[in-house]
Amino acid sequence: RASGDVFGDFAMSDSYISSQFSSVGKDSANRLQLGFVGHGFDALLGLNYKTGRDYNTAEGKIPNSSYLSRSFDFIGGYSFSHKHRVELQARYSHVNAGRAGGQFAAPGMASKQGVLRRYMTTDPITDKYLSLGYKGEIYDNTNLDLSLYRREYYTHMRIIPDTNKNTYNDVYVIGPVVYGGRAILKHTGDKLDTTFGMDWYNQSKDSPEQSVNSGKRNITSPRATQLNIATFGLLEYNFDNGAILSGSLRYDYFNTSVKINELDENIKRIFDNLEGDIKNKKLTYGLGAIIPSGIENLSLIANLNSIFRAPTTDETANISTAVTNATYYSVPNPSLKPEAGMSYEIGLRYDNNAIKAELIGFLGEYKDLIISKNTGRKASDGKAINQLQNIGKSQIKGIEASLAMQITNELSAKTNIAYLRGKDKDSGANLPQIMPLFGYISLKYKPEFFANSFVEYSGNWAASRTKVDETQERKRAGYFVHNLYLGKELNNIAGFKKFNLNFGIENIFNKKYASPVVPEAINYPVSPTNPLLNPGRNFKIGFKANF
Repeated sequence: RASGDVFGDFAMSDSYISSQFSSVGKDSANRLQLGFVGHGFDALLGLNYKTGRDYNTAEGKIPNSSYLSRSFDFIGGYSFSHKHRVELQARYSHVNAGRAGGQFAAPGMASKQGVLRRYMTTDPITDKYLSLGYKGEIYDNTNLDLSLYRREYYTHMRIIPDTNKNTYNDVYVIGPVVYGGRAILKHTGDKLDTTFGMDWYNQSKDSPEQSVNSGKRNITSPRATQLNIATFGLLEYNFDNGAILSGSLRYDYFNTSVKINELDENIKRIFDNLEGDIKNKKLTYGLGAIIPSGIENLSLIANLNSIFRAPTTDETANISTAVTNATYYSVPNPSLKPEAGMSYEIGLRYDNNAIKAELIGFLGEYKDLIISKNTGRKASDGKAINQLQNIGKSQIKGIEASLAMQITNELSAKTNIAYLRGKDKDSGANLPQIMPLFGYISLKYKPEFFANSFVEYSGNWAASRTKVDETQERKRAGYFVHNLYLGKELNNIAGFKKFNLNFGIENIFNKKYASPVVPEAINYPVSPTNPLLNPGRNFKIGFKANF
């Protein structure tokens, strides 16, 4: 929201224009932001325009990776006093983008001649959001937060399942439209803080439609709705020695409904066991503590939480054909259950003026985790048949360490390292799309002799991914990517209050690498889009001018 004296005279606030150019895809990102405050009002409006061509990698251009994004965002409010404010938020985005590779577009357009090349674009995907809210102190140290919102999506996809053939498809995803809101009441006491509230949403998604070669639109999936209503409470007790103990309860009710009446008879048979309402409800809880260790600035952290996640409408009625997925078919699972389980965290936190550090170990024990699995069956055209299924028992565990240091007045450093493992405890198989050991390091220098400027080096890295689900994934090499950034702030120049210049070189050594968890089609050869490669060497230049 716009900053400044809300109750003073009208004045401009937080207004700027910014632009940035990147060489890797001739990308341009631009924003104009206008804000004002005064006489109880505050408002902030942003206009955004981003565009990029097919981007470069160490193995050349990635076909069908261009994009165009136009959007605006608005947040405005009226304060009746320092303790009461109403607020309106609005956002709209319109994006046209190629799907170069990865999920649903694998193996992409960079396959060798004669191998399947799959083309897919979103033309467009739109997102509309509107919310109305109130925040206020209704009694001493008692605050109320109310909000209502509406969000609507629309997507049109143009798909060529195989560019070696003369068939193209259009997919129209209408919705979902989501209505929701929340009410939260929080009281801050001398030692005990209490929070109570409820939240809800109702999501409705019409049947997607598909056409072949601009022919008749056919309905291919059922219409689905989902209602969620939840109530919750949180107690936090602050001890004299700095310890904090918290406990929470939450009750969720879900009602998911699938309507198959309008489906073609051949498709309707797939959903015969899915018609009607699916109800799920669950009480979950959490306990947490921050306890001083007796060593100055060092605390022990511990958390225990129960887990619950109901299947979404897309998961409940998941289906795809060659129109939407050229590498395998997906069939629905009428017996899909909610995920449940327990999560545990324990660790140490150190915090003084010069050093902030954390070391956290975590373990998630799941029952009925939802993942996509190869059924072992094949369709008449030889493609695999996948299905979202529940794993009886599974486990995700890991450890994360972070460190931020102010080494001198001019030099600071940050690093973060994390490691994850995921296993199906019934079969012993690895869970898919689990990150291997990964992290980043950063060194930032802000010289006193060159005021309001900085030089920053950063490195992003990941170890080789060797523990994979071999039915869906291949092993993948690790990487270390080096980046360098420079910035300079100038005040009161060319009529602007503040003018920031920034420069950067990302992936300095033009490293060839792909994200460890980007999906690929393992039944097709490796190519720049299977798995999708990350951008190569990238020169960036930009500015931000405040007025």
